Amino acid sequence: ILFFIILFVIFMIQGVFLPKNFQETKKNNFIVKKGDSVFDVSGRLEENNLIKNSLFFDLYVLSSGNHTKLQAGQYSFNQNMSIFRIVQNLDLYHLHP
Repeated sequence: ILFFIILFVIFMIQGVFLPKNFQETKKNNFIVKKGDSVFDVSGRLEENNLIKNSLFFDLYVLSSGNHTKLQAGQYSFNQNMSIFRIVQNLDLYHLHP
């Protein structure tokens, strides 16, 4: 069981703290609408190829308590941003409400 716990932790760290593509620098506009759920946001992030897997985003946001801090607005993200960094931006910065 300890092996599976360690494997899960390594898998989560890789999913949350490593970007989808280290070399991609093209910015993509992303809109969070008022009333969007964490699952709405993660699904669209994955559809727009900004994150590898929406499950990592959901687990991180819900377990860290950031689900209450996501701000509606327009953001600029790229594939070399990790889920951790995207969540920080969703909490703090937006271009237009």
